Amino acid sequence: MATRIFLSNKDDWGNDIESAINEAKEAFAALESYVGSWTCGNVKSIQLGERAYFKRVGSEPRGFFARGRIVALEDGWIDFEWDSVVDYGKPLEINWLKNQPEFSGAFFDFRGSGSSFKEEYVEFLDKYWEAHVLRMSRLGHGASSGEFRFPKPIGTSFWIQYHNYEQMGGLPGGLPGYENELGISTNKKSVLNAEGDTVFLIVGIGEPRRYYFWSRFVVEGIEQVVDEEGKITYNAFGNGWLLNPPQLLNSEKFSEFQRFCGNFGLGFTKIDNSSYLEILKHLSKTYEPQSSNNRSRIGTEKFYTYVLSINPRDTYAYYCRGLIRDQLENTQAAIEDYSEAIRIESDFADAYNHRGLAHFSLGNLDKAIEDFSQAMSLAPDFADAYHNRGFIRSIQGDKQGAIEDYNQAIQLNPDDAEAYVNRGIAHSDLENYQEAIQDYNQALNINPNDAAAYYNRGIAHKGLEDKQSEIENYTKALEIDPEFADAYHDRGIARSEIGDIQEAVEDLQKAAALYHQNEMTDDYQNVMEFIQALVAAPEEELTAAQELADTDGTFNPVNIQDARKRVERSIVLRRGQSEFRRSLLDVYKGRCAISDCDAKQALSAAHIIPYRGDNTNHLSNGLLLRADIHILFDLHLIAVDPETMEVLVAPSLRSTYYGKFDRRKLPEAAAALLSREALHMHRNQCEW
Repeated sequence: MATRIFLSNKDDWGNDIESAINEAKEAFAALESYVGSWTCGNVKSIQLGERAYFKRVGSEPRGFFARGRIVALEDGWIDFEWDSVVDYGKPLEINWLKNQPEFSGAFFDFRGSGSSFKEEYVEFLDKYWEAHVLRMSRLGHGASSGEFRFPKPIGTSFWIQYHNYEQMGGLPGGLPGYENELGISTNKKSVLNAEGDTVFLIVGIGEPRRYYFWSRFVVEGIEQVVDEEGKITYNAFGNGWLLNPPQLLNSEKFSEFQRFCGNFGLGFTKIDNSSYLEILKHLSKTYEPQSSNNRSRIGTEKFYTYVLSINPRDTYAYYCRGLIRDQLENTQAAIEDYSEAIRIESDFADAYNHRGLAHFSLGNLDKAIEDFSQAMSLAPDFADAYHNRGFIRSIQGDKQGAIEDYNQAIQLNPDDAEAYVNRGIAHSDLENYQEAIQDYNQALNINPNDAAAYYNRGIAHKGLEDKQSEIENYTKALEIDPEFADAYHDRGIARSEIGDIQEAVEDLQKAAALYHQNEMTDDYQNVMEFIQALVAAPEEELTAAQELADTDGTFNPVNIQDARKRVERSIVLRRGQSEFRRSLLDVYKGRCAISDCDAKQALSAAHIIPYRGDNTNHLSNGLLLRADIHILFDLHLIAVDPETMEVLVAPSLRSTYYGKFDRRKLPEAAAALLSREALHMHRNQCEW
């Protein structure tokens, strides 16, 4: 079951929370339970019996001050039963937890009560919490119920385990460049006392013998295994990492350490009294994955190449070298390694999955689909493979197929926030905006700091023409990720559409700066053109663009040359009435008539003769254009030859990105539909 996090801010709760802690301490002293109530906001997934931690937020010190279980639910509130508490001013501090290696990658900065804490970190939190309660209780600052179990102090000892490559038939487990659940097997009973301690693993390989420092992990659990002959083996396991790269140990100090460990013939050995311990600590921190760079990855690649020189049929070594080569962006070589691993071991589902990802990065989408499908066939519960295939299907335009794959991925892994976001995008592309918003809401319940979920929820609200909600969601995304260029861009567009020109320009300028910083040249040029057009548009034109004409009838370009004169470089920044745009999307099959762009969110309904109400919303007066091209068309810097139906680009733009569109033929659907008279009138207004 999930472990929930509930938040407490003394500024909101006053002294009530400290009173509750004191009442709990008194109840525990009297061997009684303590039950209280807490808000859970809008989180609907909470279940009875789930475990809960209570976290102090707001003023320092911030951290956990209580733990318990949920015993009742009703209308946005829970009843909890605490099993342990510490004084509000003595919490298990978040900043301290973040610096512990076991919590590398853990998320603590929840925005609302009722969020779930990632299961992979719960055991670590329990152990550190129980040790903290023990310390605080001895000082009079904590208490616990009779069901609470005090642990032994955490992380007090260090152990060494030796792995003989040839005798064990290969390398130990774990993936390079990632945090892993690692483990060792031993027949030494001393491992039963190692829970919470740190284990270092050394691998010996080849002749002459080479010794490599392989991994470091903290023991979270120990299990006993008895074989058919009654032989007992103990398996110790926990989260940790492979050194990247594994470190060759060949100094005189290591030789002394090897003798200390009985030439690694003593088995699982405590090394607290070894002078070499500090070197191992230093190496394990220096070469953890978070510290990796290409130089360290090249070192890891060389290590696996050395292993393969000793054993050319080591499937795992091929697979791991493929992972490293992927990280080095040597994708074709990675594919060759995955393929060799599959050739040796044809049911290697992970190798198929990663080869699919490599094919995707090279644009080989059909091959990627084949590999993900094969991975799923070999491992029907492979959630990542379903997720990955869904992503490719969405790119290929099979939105419904993508949704089906995301459904399966979510069923197998309900905590995959990214799968909810991607399914939401597929729903949004199908204009199922309400379903999309539900998916983004679920993603945010799992991870309240998911900027992509807020951003895409904004796009869904755009589809519903809810400008206020659209802008609010972009703003939320930017609060989480202040360098989210697309969020600035889309918020700028939305603000321009409601007439907030100054704020729109500020957003677009920030987007342009970020595009330029990230060397996204086309995006930078497009947004700069947009800004120039926006600034140049006369205020009265922007006001007129927001008014609707009420005239009826068929489209006639001659009859609509009313008193309005187009001012040079004026522009109407709007997507067009929704029905008009939908009709153009159907006619042009969801693609820009000039650039062939198929990103629906970027496409707008362009009027050949300027918009003057429903009378001009006629398909023969419309082009489906990408937003930046729409601007240039309204500025009379791009036109269409009414006779040849070829795109014409102004001489001033022919040396720019837009020059490639000059003399490009419009789709046949446009040629048969468009009003040549309207195109003549537009072309005659071009001063080139």
